[in-house]
Amino acid sequence: MIQTDAAINPGNSGGPLVNSLGEVIAINTFIFSGSNYSEGSIGIGFAIPINKARAIAAELQNYGRIDRNVAIGIEAQPMNSRLAKYLSIPFTNGAIVVDVKRNSTAESAGIKTADIIVSVDGIRVNSMYDIADVIRTNDLRAGDKLRLRIFRNGEYLNVILRLAHSNGG
Repeated sequence: MIQTDAAINPGNSGGPLVNSLGEVIAINTFIFSGSNYSEGSIGIGFAIPINKARAIAAELQNYGRIDRNVAIGIEAQPMNSRLAKYLSIPFTNGAIVVDVKRNSTAESAGIKTADIIVSVDGIRVNSMYDIADVIRTNDLRAGDKLRLRIFRNGEYLNVILRLAHSNGG
């Protein structure tokens, strides 16, 4: 999102946000209003960057929908000091894998129960929510790959995991 101080009034959503050269740089999306009774813009507007809008439009043209329903084939829980002490691990960050789904891309990538995922695409993670944030932030879809940094048996490993399509279950 782009935050702008350009006036975005009710009804302007979907319109272009232009720079001083008249180039479209974003699509106006919404305004922040301090109350339900505010008339017009109060100076805080948000817009979708034009490159992201173009990518979304291309995806709609190519596939007829936006599909971000992906699965990685694991369940994990946040590491904590008790788990770290019990497992004799010298750190408390990361997400410990508690289940690897059979026939999943995680299983194919070699991920095992008790692996500790410490980063995804170079971003530190501590939970499944953090992993989902990386997927969402990068607009990843089924077939895209994640680079996982895993701690297993006292060693760090790099694993490439391909996202699979989730059936929503």
